[in-house]
Amino acid sequence: MYTVSLPPTRDPKPLPLMKYVASGRWRPVPVYVDAEAAEAAGGVRVRAAVETNPQLKTPLQDVAVALRVQDEGARCCDKAVEPAGGWDEAGSSVKWRIDELAREKPASCSALVAGGGAPAREACSRGAMQVQFGCEGVTITGIELEVQVGTTGSPVAPAEPRL
Repeated sequence: MYTVSLPPTRDPKPLPLMKYVASGRWRPVPVYVDAEAAEAAGGVRVRAAVETNPQLKTPLQDVAVALRVQDEGARCCDKAVEPAGGWDEAGSSVKWRIDELAREKPASCSALVAGGGAPAREACSRGAMQVQFGCEGVTITGIELEVQVGTTGSPVAPAEPRL
């Protein structure tokens, strides 16, 4: 936490410290997922290869991958989910968690899903994959936070060395 004492201004107007700007630079699709479902003893083996775009410079963190299974009777034993993850009963989905996903080091996710009424393979194949992640540094969307400290005429400029 920083505490800054700024010189008094004549105008009691808001003082711009930061603003969001949209970058015109091209942003790559950050992550690729290649999933398949195949019949296996006791159900359907779902496999997903998750990897970052080679153009992405920083690793992705706290990657969460989820597959919603389109079958009300589907279930999955948490022990059959690799890497760490489990079955979300409420959402009828398999979830995987990857702490860090680095460039050129793909992760492999797998789970054994036992079906209910519908053919399990079809239910897994129709399911939507969802991926969430975090990334430090410049945001992948192109929205950047610009600090307004050094702008000309800003009363914050004299305080810049102290920030």
